[in-house]
Amino acid sequence: MKKYLIINADDFGLSTGVNRAIGELHQAGVVSSTTVMVNMPGFKEAIALARQCPALGVGLHFNLGYGTPICPSRQVASLVNQNGYFSQQADNWKENEVELELEAQWRRLVDAGIRPTHIDSHQFVQCYYPVFRPLVKLCQREKLPLRRVPGEPLLNLRRPPAADYSLLDTYFDGNGKERLLGNILR
Repeated sequence: MKKYLIINADDFGLSTGVNRAIGELHQAGVVSSTTVMVNMPGFKEAIALARQCPALGVGLHFNLGYGTPICPSRQVASLVNQNGYFSQQADNWKENEVELELEAQWRRLVDAGIRPTHIDSHQFVQCYYPVFRPLVKLCQREKLPLRRVPGEPLLNLRRPPAADYSLLDTYFDGNGKERLLGNILR
């Protein structure tokens, strides 16, 4: 049985440095997939870079934790603080407002000419009840995989396709190379 390894780099669009690193790692054959934060300053640059890398899978990195929403703050008031930035107060999030912001982030990526390959979430916000259901619904509607993470709510939903196994690790510290090789070879 064939096995496939997908190395996904989150946070595409966060900044010029992140974009450049993901592009260079893709060109070097290390990163095969990325997910874009559409509300971050490097978004347009990330889209331009993605167009130069047609073999790079590009998904949506749904973000409710950093920066400002795509929707006007008044439409997603439960998601933001008084300054209009994401509040990170998940206990206050309303599912209908999460769904509005998810649709806006999705639409921004699609309108930029990217057909997303999958969806995941920044800082694993899909583990919150008001986020998980809208993500599952969008993935089902668009027939896309959702990167699974431990701690997702146990809801009676038909779950979208996902990889058989996900390693949610980072490898930028001192022993990252050894940990990565250990994870791949197990």
